[in-house]
Amino acid sequence: MVESIDRLSRLSQDDFEILKQKIKDKGLKLIVADLPTTHHLIQEGITGDILYVINAMLIDLLATMARLDNKKRTERIKQGLLRSGYKPKGKAPNKAKHTRIKQLLALDTMTKEEISKAVGVGIATVYRVAKLKE
Repeated sequence: MVESIDRLSRLSQDDFEILKQKIKDKGLKLIVADLPTTHHLIQEGITGDILYVINAMLIDLLATMARLDNKKRTERIKQGLLRSGYKPKGKAPNKAKHTRIKQLLALDTMTKEEISKAVGVGIATVYRVAKLKE
């Protein structure tokens, strides 16, 4: 049972086909909470067979549409970021703290752990600044 068909559409088409085959091989039925026709698969006879075929088509169609919609949305976000000139740069270093770390490293009287506590930064920052200093 899945909440929505778009949860399955995050898989590639090939992976989605593999998942469907595994479900079929185990004799399971896919129930989609927001697709009411999948709730009635327990019926026997021709009605159950027809519902099974219709549901399989609906699930394939909806999964494909959701996958394409997600892909299109991702492309549009990338295009918008590119047009805006946005380039992820990460967090800017705190220059005052870096300067203080360099000063304390130059004194060579404290360990890197002590410097990290004195300046109020993580030990990794002290090592990073020490490496930049070299």
